[in-house]
Amino acid sequence: MAAANDTAKKYLATHGSGGDSTDYSGPVWLVVSKFAEKPNAKPGSFVSGPSIILSGSTLHGPDEHKTAAEIQNAAKQQLESKDRLVFVTGPTDFSIGGQSFSRIDRTVGGFIYWSDAVTIRNHIRIDFQFMAVSTTQLEDLYKSLNTLEFREPD
Repeated sequence: MAAANDTAKKYLATHGSGGDSTDYSGPVWLVVSKFAEKPNAKPGSFVSGPSIILSGSTLHGPDEHKTAAEIQNAAKQQLESKDRLVFVTGPTDFSIGGQSFSRIDRTVGGFIYWSDAVTIRNHIRIDFQFMAVSTTQLEDLYKSLNTLEFREPD
């Protein structure tokens, strides 16, 4: 797991999450990709196909009292001027495992699609970042999370 987290952090440091300016100083909890990491590959090159990255960070400062949609809208405003980056939808309300999320989808030239689903629980920002080569593949990634369950600890 540590190796996967290190690789994910290298990827996010070099490529970001599809142009999102979000602060990813929190830990990357999970990276799932259709393609396994290849030996001697450049950082992040294993995320060349459909993938999901799960990360989280503690909210502090001006973001501490914002909703997930407000945080995504602020990032969207900063990114709307980027060349080739097109926002497809969002932020929109979305549910994963009964938990409310804010979802935003974007594309670069229709060749690659990124989506973020963000929720806030107990001052922790939980962020699922999706990457796919088509909108159909993106929706399939979201459907793969239908069995998740969020509950309070015992």
